[in-house]
Amino acid sequence: MVKQNESEKLLSYLEVHGAYEPKILPKQNAFTFLAQRGGVPQLFKWDGVHSKIEALKDFHDRVLSVHHSPSGKKWW
Repeated sequence: MVKQNESEKLLSYLEVHGAYEPKILPKQNAFTFLAQRGGVPQLFKWDGVHSKIEALKDFHDRVLSVHHSPSGKKWW
């Protein structure tokens, strides 16, 4: 069973329109995902500590996938 606090955190992710390809950031309470908030797929991060969603970078072209380093500090 999911705790209420965990449910609220999950809902903040699910409320993003068109969110897909979630990937857990190693050694962090966070994950990245792709979403089409502005019409073009971009990379976002959901921070589990603050229940906050932020765009990681404004790419000039669509983002098709993301991969994380083992430390979780780099992505490409």
